[in-house]
Amino acid sequence: MKRLSYKLMLYFGSLLAVMCLSLILIVYINVSDTLVSDAEEDVMVKSQLVSQIISTGMEKHVVTVEQTASLVRIRSMDWDVQQPLLQEEVERHQLAQLGVVTADGIARFNDDTTADIADRDYFQIALRGESNYADPIVSRIDEFNSYTSC
Repeated sequence: MKRLSYKLMLYFGSLLAVMCLSLILIVYINVSDTLVSDAEEDVMVKSQLVSQIISTGMEKHVVTVEQTASLVRIRSMDWDVQQPLLQEEVERHQLAQLGVVTADGIARFNDDTTADIADRDYFQIALRGESNYADPIVSRIDEFNSYTSC
């Protein structure tokens, strides 16, 4: 009799242990799936927020470019008049560069560097009279990522 009770106790104890381990595994899988799902959702929400912040900042730069372009000294297309004003605007708005582009796509920047941007999409859009900003691109001047408003 003792032997049978010992076997039954061992059998039910083993069964209980397997059931507990199974429940722990099920809970672990569910919790980890929930945590991963919540983390992915948080990343999406934060990336959308960051995107809105960047977009707002870029729109601010478009307004800055529009205001600068509307100045009589810029519209004169006289580089000796334009260059000091561009330098002032770069310092005032804390920009990396600011330039003037001719209709043929040659850009001349405040630091006297030049670049041919005729094939850039943002320039083609600007030629149609639409202010815009480009996705990050590699600058042809210094080969760093560049955020361009036109």
